[in-house]
Amino acid sequence: MGFLRSPTATLLLLVLAGLAMLTVTPVQSQQQGGRRPTPPKCTLSADELDALITQVEDIEREPSEGDNDDDEDSEETEPESAAPQLNPGCARELRRLRHSIDHLQKSYHNLKQNTVDIDEQQYRYMQNHYTARKRELNAQLELLSQRANAQHRSQLMELKRKIAAMEKQLNQSVTQLAEERQRNMARRLQLVALNVRNNKIPAALTNFKQLANYTSEPYGTIVQNVFQTGSSNMNTWALLSFLRNVDLGHQPIAGYEALVDALIARDALRGPEALELLKQLQCLILVRDGQQQARTIALLKKFKANVH
Repeated sequence: MGFLRSPTATLLLLVLAGLAMLTVTPVQSQQQGGRRPTPPKCTLSADELDALITQVEDIEREPSEGDNDDDEDSEETEPESAAPQLNPGCARELRRLRHSIDHLQKSYHNLKQNTVDIDEQQYRYMQNHYTARKRELNAQLELLSQRANAQHRSQLMELKRKIAAMEKQLNQSVTQLAEERQRNMARRLQLVALNVRNNKIPAALTNFKQLANYTSEPYGTIVQNVFQTGSSNMNTWALLSFLRNVDLGHQPIAGYEALVDALIARDALRGPEALELLKQLQCLILVRDGQQQARTIALLKKFKANVH
């Protein structure tokens, strides 16, 4: 005899089946909704790629004031021939790459033009800015390469080769600028030392101010250069005269530290020169110039421990 379902059992089965359908459907929807659509590939025209290559080849050209230096996300009118072929995402990546090349060009020329005139801190900042722009350009090129259609592979490889060659050229130029800066610094150091040794203190101070653009720690080399030739006593007096007139903003305490070390090494921390050095250190303490005062107190202790 067949099994007869009661109306209650039948109703219960229908409810359970409905719940199962409600449970499965949202899970499938979530799985489908969680998949991010693959960005469409970019179709770049030969003219666009040629324009980028030309832009890279013109990197040594002096950037004009009218060159666009706005944010890379700003709107820019694309050529009519290119606009219909590019979706907004591709157009944005292309625009960012153009901006990256422009930014690198301006960063390079700023560094090139100001190598001699700016101080050491500004020079380091501009060097770091130039390096950051190179990284930015390569990152943008990689993004565009990932979005571009496979048919553009050869043109993009050519663009990459051009950018690599451009970077090599710019790096060589930047290295030459850095070497020129080092040579200028060495000449200034020798000139200041020569002025001091010849007791031409005003000229020494003038050249010292220009030397401050190249290094924040010039005193050790100046003291060594002064003591290379001539009378040790006369050189000491000349250095004392020079340091007494150095502006406090140039941290003369560093010069006194270098002088004390040089005199200790020569076993020459004695006599009238040592007495004058002591007087100048005591005057420097009275200035109450924060860190310099603390360094002067420490130097006085070293002086007293080594004076004859």
